[in-house]
Amino acid sequence: MKDLILSNPIRKAEYAVVYNSLIDLLGYAYSFCKQPIVDEQIKFEATELMRTLQSDYGMFSFKDVQTAFEQGLRGHYGQYYGLNMKTYCQFLTAKKSDMQEHNKQLKVYTEPKYLEPSDAEKQAIFDKAVKTCYAHYKATGNILDYGNKICERLGKEGKIKMQPGEWENLLDYVRVVMANDLQNRLNKTASINEVRTLKEQIRELPSKKDWLKAEAMNLLLKKHFNENEYS
Repeated sequence: MKDLILSNPIRKAEYAVVYNSLIDLLGYAYSFCKQPIVDEQIKFEATELMRTLQSDYGMFSFKDVQTAFEQGLRGHYGQYYGLNMKTYCQFLTAKKSDMQEHNKQLKVYTEPKYLEPSDAEKQAIFDKAVKTCYAHYKATGNILDYGNKICERLGKEGKIKMQPGEWENLLDYVRVVMANDLQNRLNKTASINEVRTLKEQIRELPSKKDWLKAEAMNLLLKKHFNENEYS
């Protein structure tokens, strides 16, 4: 039963069992370092160590603490000067780093490996996304959230072409349309907060290049869908 308790995270383990085990562990540490054992000192350190474990190392089991001390006392975690809370925290911090590195490596070796899709599979996925976006636009008049990505890809594939200056004209058109829309909403609202927000959006609109670009690409994709069929 005691072994089971000491295998559990310290936050969940029975306080008295862990505390008494810490007293034994500290006694072992003092003997190992050939330092005089003073019961009251060890009880005080056990209380302080218990508090530190619960607050900063609560997921450690007592067996993790025991391993940290055994490794630390033998110098595996660097030099230490005397037995005190600073030394104990040095051991625990080093042990925590070891556990994190172990978990990291374990994750690398145990996580399922996903094969990279072939070029043909990637193209099939993209074609399906285009058809889905097209069908949604024809049904609702709206472009799906990933429409900009589709527009970019179709542009790179040469399926969406623009004449010199056409993109700049489209951005100017979008800027005017969006400004008018914001102004109309401003004229209609009676909410002080909304008035403040809309005025700020109108003021910042010329600098919102990503916003303008996204809207322009939506219009460009709509035009492309109106002129081409994807079924």
